[in-house]
Amino acid sequence: QAEKGIPVHVHGVVTLPFWGKDVLWFVIQDDSGGICVNISEARRLHIWHGDDAALGQVRRGMEVEMEGISHGGGFAPVILPQKLQIMGEKALPAARPMLPEEFFVGCDDCQFICDVRGVVQGVKKLNWGWALRIDTPSHRSFTAELSPNVVPSPDRLVDAEICMRGVTDSVFNSRGEFVGPRLLISQAGDLVVETSPPRSPFDAPKADLDQLFPFSPKPLEPHRVVTEGIVTYAQSIGLFYLQHGNSAVQVEPISRETVQLGDRVQVAGFVT
Repeated sequence: QAEKGIPVHVHGVVTLPFWGKDVLWFVIQDDSGGICVNISEARRLHIWHGDDAALGQVRRGMEVEMEGISHGGGFAPVILPQKLQIMGEKALPAARPMLPEEFFVGCDDCQFICDVRGVVQGVKKLNWGWALRIDTPSHRSFTAELSPNVVPSPDRLVDAEICMRGVTDSVFNSRGEFVGPRLLISQAGDLVVETSPPRSPFDAPKADLDQLFPFSPKPLEPHRVVTEGIVTYAQSIGLFYLQHGNSAVQVEPISRETVQLGDRVQVAGFVT
């Protein structure tokens, strides 16, 4: 139905300000839920006729009133705005606690959620901030993307247990099928370190190759482990294989160190 371009007149609170480098969009929310407002697509289709100066003032916590039309979006419906008016400041809506059964299937698209917990397993620099790879106690992974002002040194978060709140976005393919969630965090204070990582990666618990994923009556925590073995295969710069006895593992290093066949190597990393 949203593809029919239904006229809409809404007002809500901005929960996520302008996001992205090449595509301009933000998220608003009212008592019924949240939705993406896609400025770039509205301009491309010559729908936007509003005040660009007002658009440039949009910040988190502002109450806005807007007219536009509905659009199907890539995965979930969006609004293509025609004009927008800033009404003032307003308290953010109460964030809803994250429920894995909804978060990991796309139900939370554009919703403001909290109590999102996991272990940081990797950090990547983006054009507009940082991306964190997060693994949960159930070993379901997702990406959290941060504005530059959220944390000063994201690379120091690797192997930390964190708790976050933010707006959920959806990753989808060219057929509009849900691939996975992203959590978008725009403000300092919306990411809290609950357990700091060890000072050195090699301070993590040690495990033999045949005990990397043992049976356990309790869930295995998604933290680093340290293991070692003999190199049985190695690319010039890239993945290699370690073996000890009858057990082996593939290693995908982030450092660009060269290993040779027959080397005994100790590695600290996350098991998947």
